[in-house]
Amino acid sequence: MSGGGKHDSGNALAGSWLTDTYWYVPASYLPALLAINSSEPRIVTVQDQTVWRITNYSNGYIFGISASNIGFGWSYMLIVGSVTPNGTVKLSFAPRTDANPADPSTQSITIGDGTLRGEGSDAEFVMQMTAGTPATSLTHWARMRPVTPADSEWSSLPGYPGTGVPDLTGLQTPIVHK
Repeated sequence: MSGGGKHDSGNALAGSWLTDTYWYVPASYLPALLAINSSEPRIVTVQDQTVWRITNYSNGYIFGISASNIGFGWSYMLIVGSVTPNGTVKLSFAPRTDANPADPSTQSITIGDGTLRGEGSDAEFVMQMTAGTPATSLTHWARMRPVTPADSEWSSLPGYPGTGVPDLTGLQTPIVHK
């Protein structure tokens, strides 16, 4: 991962270091809450392992693909959003394939809010999201940290140690930008 201009410098190249970067949720931020709104409402703690590939940053906008698994298998979503000069982040996540009826995070578009702090290998996104339906919803906050092939997490994600970033082939989905 290269260090480019600061994300708050205001020029057209600011944040270019975000292009073609990968991000993951470290172990301490995996817990999320799944709300099941049935005749006996329940709240269940699940592990939300998420990985992002930001394929492009330009003029305050980012896009890419995310992979997430809360125990129902990997789901991929298209990411599009913005990062303001002061580091405020707003992202939308849209399911890449048919929604998985067991996974509330694939039932609708997910909106994530947060901040981007630092840059390059010292950066982190601090994000909050909620997704789902009236019957089931998921809420999660996490710190997303950069991950590269030099990191052990690249080959063994904390939430799914048998899975590495290269195994998440959906992250390589090409995105046409006109």
